[in-house]
Amino acid sequence: MRYLNFAAGLLLGVLLALGIGSQAVDLKPELDASFGQCKYKHSPEWVWWSPQFGFTGSMAPECLALGASWGASNGFRIGLLDGGRFSTDNLALWGVDGQTYDPTQPCDVKRQRNCLAEFKGHGGMYGVTLGVWHNFNVGPFNVRPEIGALFYHSWFDVDATPQNPGTAQTMEWAHWDHASGDHYTPYVALPVRWKNVSLRLEMFRNVHELMGCGPSCFGGTNGPMRRISIVYHF
Repeated sequence: MRYLNFAAGLLLGVLLALGIGSQAVDLKPELDASFGQCKYKHSPEWVWWSPQFGFTGSMAPECLALGASWGASNGFRIGLLDGGRFSTDNLALWGVDGQTYDPTQPCDVKRQRNCLAEFKGHGGMYGVTLGVWHNFNVGPFNVRPEIGALFYHSWFDVDATPQNPGTAQTMEWAHWDHASGDHYTPYVALPVRWKNVSLRLEMFRNVHELMGCGPSCFGGTNGPMRRISIVYHF
């Protein structure tokens, strides 16, 4: 948390300097509310799913956001983002990566070989965005490209059910919920506005959940998250 606090303070200072350091700004913000879809990239193979069976999941949930902007031709925006809730439901081999399931062989729990399980996972994310923008007009439309950072809390939990037929299989766990933590990632956004309504496209570089077993251990997501939304400006 110390490095997150430092990064947040540093970014906020930069935003203030860029947004209001060289111009007078009306302290009354422009508010916005948006409804859209967040599309997550699922975790790589062997992380809760096996290439032998493929990936199944609902990775594009509905998501909501609120924001406040200050500035004229240049400015900054602070937002609250609820990234929705995603889910996964996959067959995978529990234990050593790179296995191929053989239905004619039993599960060897001790060696973690040929042990098939169904992994049902649920996760989500919420956070705060801090960004700077530049404002210009293209015909009847107002365009406001924005760059910044998302500081977010994410989580992922999994329920595992053994699938080997005729096997009294015991596993080390049946419910796992250790992928919860605080992270940050840069983002870019392109809102195109007409009167009080905007279409906003956003790309967040990496939204994930860490398992706590090393830098390559993830939960249900790992990679860019894209968001498209309709925004109403107050």
